[in-house]
Amino acid sequence: MSGPGQARVDGLPPMLGRTEAGDDAWHWQRAYEDALRSLRSLPDPTLFAVSIDAHHREALRTAWRSREGWRVQPQYVRELRLLGLVEVSGDPDRPGAHAETRNYLSGFGMAVRRVVLQAEDLG
Repeated sequence: MSGPGQARVDGLPPMLGRTEAGDDAWHWQRAYEDALRSLRSLPDPTLFAVSIDAHHREALRTAWRSREGWRVQPQYVRELRLLGLVEVSGDPDRPGAHAETRNYLSGFGMAVRRVVLQAEDLG
C-alpha cells in the first residue's frame, strides 16, 4: 500500500514498543489498562450461575473431561454457546469430526461450572 493513506498509517506510533519520542512506558501502561478493562467486562461467575436456567446448570454439571478440555453434551451446545459458556475448538476439516464433538467449555464456562458444582442449591 502506498500513497496518502499509507503515510497516515506510517505516522502513527505503535501501540507497544519504543516510539520515536521514547515514551514506550506510556504505551505499555495503556495496553495494561485496556487489558484490565476487558477483564472487568466479564460477568461474575457466581452471579451468572444464579441467573441461568436450571437446565443450563445441569448442562454444566454433566460436562466431562477429555484430553482436550471439558466437553458438553451435544444437546446443550447451542444454548451454552449463546451464553458464552462454550467455544468451538478442534479441526473441522479432520475426517470424522462433527461440530458437536468439537465443543468445549470456554474459560468463563469452566469458572461458572466450578460455581455450579460447589453450590448445588442454586435453585
